[in-house]
This record gives sequence, C-alpha cells and structure tokens, in this order.
Amino acid sequence: MSNLVAYFSHPDPFNPEGDGGSEPPSGYVQRDGSIVGTVQAMAEVIKKLTDASSYRIQTKKVYPSYFRILEQITKGEKQRGDRPELEEPIPDLSSVENVFLGYPMWWMDAPMAVYSFLEKADLSGKELYLFVAQSDYGIADTLQTITKAAKGAKVNQTPLVASCYLTLTQLQQEVATWLYKVSSK
Repeated sequence: MSNLVAYFSHPDPFNPEGDGGSEPPSGYVQRDGSIVGTVQAMAEVIKKLTDASSYRIQTKKVYPSYFRILEQITKGEKQRGDRPELEEPIPDLSSVENVFLGYPMWWMDAPMAVYSFLEKADLSGKELYLFVAQSDYGIADTLQTITKAAKGAKVNQTPLVASCYLTLTQLQQEVATWLYKVSSK
C-alpha cells in the first residue's frame, strides 16, 4: 500500500525579527530548537507512522510569516477565489492508494493553494484523509467543499481536527490516535 502526505503549512522559517515578536503566533510549534508550522509537524508524524512519501504544497508566491500581513493576503485570495500557482509539479500518484491532505484553516476555509492542488491532482480511486490545524472554530464546511473538489476520491469522513495551540508532544499523540482510529475502520 502506497501513501502520500500532501500538506500546506504556515510559511517557514518563522522569522521573529521580521515578524514582530519573539514568540511564534498560533499555527507554529517548537521542534528540536526550531519553529515549524503546526500542519508540517503533523505531516511529519503521519509520514513516519504510515511510511509515506510527502509533498509540500507550496506556491510560487512566497507568503510572509507575519500574521497580520498574511491575514490580509489570504483574505483577498479567498474573496477572489484565487488558485495560486504551485511551486513544484504534483508527483505521480498512479501507485498511491491513500492521500493524507493537511492544511491550516484560513478564513473558515482551506488555503486557496490546497484547491490548486485538488484541481491538478488526479485523485480518482484514492482514499483521502484530511488533517487540519485550527484556532478553536473547527473546520467549517471544508469537509464538504474538499469532498466536492476531490473528484473521484473517496474522502474519509473522520478528519483530524487539531488545535494549533497544542505542543509538539500533544500533536504527536493526536495524530497517532487518529491514525489508529481511521485505520481500524
């Protein structure tokens, strides 16, 4: 069984000098002396536990890690329905059976780059599992919108919805528990 972890995470590296403070905002987690996006940390655990390959959904446009600027940019993208151009081509998915798709919640939706991925990836016949980092308001209706956008995929209806305020250890536990739950169904 072949697995792929595709994920969009907060911009990195977090730059405290250029980003207005020494503490990372929500959406980032401390790991081995560095600061990475919460979704990236979750993706790394899934990759390790499922023996998956990974694809980071990155756009040609570089997003700032400073929250107030990022917030305005992403709000405009959502309002316009933008589909940012991806930095790297999507890998060959022909031998992949399971795709784990991760993203942070931005403006009660997945980042528009996730929809760029979904529109370009051939997910026909694949099992799609969602994992999401959110700030206390859940995943809104993204389970439905991604199910609709992921043409031909069978979307698992039990997404992992983790708070972006968790520590790395807490995230690792949440991911492991969720993987056990969805794999035993």
